[in-house]
Amino acid sequence: MATSTVAQVTVVPAGQWIQDDTGWWYKNNDGSYPTSAWKNIGGFWYAFDGNGYMRTGWFQDGDSWYYLADDGKMQTGWITVDGKEYYLEDSGQMAHDTTVDGKELGSDGAKVS
Repeated sequence: MATSTVAQVTVVPAGQWIQDDTGWWYKNNDGSYPTSAWKNIGGFWYAFDGNGYMRTGWFQDGDSWYYLADDGKMQTGWITVDGKEYYLEDSGQMAHDTTVDGKELGSDGAKVS
């Protein structure tokens, strides 16, 4: 007599984005939410403040600066903010005091004219 084994698969639901009067936050599938943390959601990095709200714009984490688009996604590569060009490494960290693609970046990270 032949027997077979069937593997049981448990599907864990993905978390969900929620917006309230203050902003956007992300509810994990266990009901918790990220606070004062980075989280990779759908292949994109997001930063959350101490109350769990998604950050946007410039954000300093330790000694490094990052730029988060209006949709909260961490940016990389060349970006223009308020008419100034900046370069963000693959890690999202803003480059400064260096030359990238032949463009000199100052101590504030902006391309030097």
